[in-house]
Amino acid sequence: MSWRSVMLGRLCNFQAGGAFPRVDQGSRSGSIPFIKVSDMNLPENHMWILGANNWVSGKVIVHLRAKLIPANSIVFAKIGEALKSERLRIITRPTLIDNNMMAAIACLEMVDPRFLYYLLATLGLSKWAEGSALPYLRQGDLEKIPVTVPNLIEQRGIAATLGALDDKIESNRRIVSQAWALVECKYGAITSSAEARTLGDIMSLEYGKALPATDRHSGTVPVYGSSGITGYHSNSLIRGPAVIVGRKGSIGTVHWSAGPCYPIDTTFYVRPDTAVSLLASFFALKSLDLSAMNSDSAVPGLNRHAVLAQQVDFANDGSLVNWTQESMPIVNRAIAADHENSSLSILRDALLPELLSGHIRVPEAQEVVEAVV
Repeated sequence: MSWRSVMLGRLCNFQAGGAFPRVDQGSRSGSIPFIKVSDMNLPENHMWILGANNWVSGKVIVHLRAKLIPANSIVFAKIGEALKSERLRIITRPTLIDNNMMAAIACLEMVDPRFLYYLLATLGLSKWAEGSALPYLRQGDLEKIPVTVPNLIEQRGIAATLGALDDKIESNRRIVSQAWALVECKYGAITSSAEARTLGDIMSLEYGKALPATDRHSGTVPVYGSSGITGYHSNSLIRGPAVIVGRKGSIGTVHWSAGPCYPIDTTFYVRPDTAVSLLASFFALKSLDLSAMNSDSAVPGLNRHAVLAQQVDFANDGSLVNWTQESMPIVNRAIAADHENSSLSILRDALLPELLSGHIRVPEAQEVVEAVV
């Protein structure tokens, strides 16, 4: 197998995005997506850009004199703190990007587009950023990054091997999303005409416990802050499953933990009434706009008594009991898919640098991948 050293600019063309006037933003009726950095955070855009918050017409493109990014290009943030996140996304259709983004457009005679995605993932583009207060990437600097790549046949084999894992991960993500959406839809159908009850009648909220990073020990128990899992610990504070609510920081966020966990002091955790399922408590909380209940303007905070005083539609006729029995197998399937994704991601991240350095050949990696997908 022959590998060669080239400058990154030989493999792809870098194209910066353009200005996106506010007057042209907000439309969903156009045929061309115009994406911003924030669009990379949309749930459907974990790897591929499938959705966008803004769409424009051909007429707008002509007016802006904008240049479309072709399908299969890789886009990323080029300025500000966002570039440090090293998020890469693959364009699935001709797309416009704003001036906070940049695209890498594969030179097809030199590089396979999906291989380029994995190559960029190993480089850590933020290492080439200039500026301290406001970091930014320069096209000229990116073009001069030295890389070593195999021939196109080997590139395609590497991309297909890693892609099989990522495709399975994406499939599992859809399963997870659809499963939770189905359960929530059924919950809404049951409670939409139910009698309003005070949240405090169906649950209590308990304070999490401080756990500084210096006091954490290596383990598998997830530690929950207001924004979600912030690390792991050897011991749990509560048995699972559990519902955790953001109290300080990302207030009002509601998280489901399938097993034992450790909610820290920026959170509440739920103790449902004995006649109420934890799953029903989870969706009762999600039905409220808790993020709007900030009780402290200096440090965002959620007041427990104010939350428990809220009114929610909640059925008392036993229908939620049946709903819980029917829904838990669906939830457990989603949790299993999520756990599988954790294992698949670990395997992909282990194979990625080995394949792209040539330390592992494609046939060896394929044997490992075929055993799990």
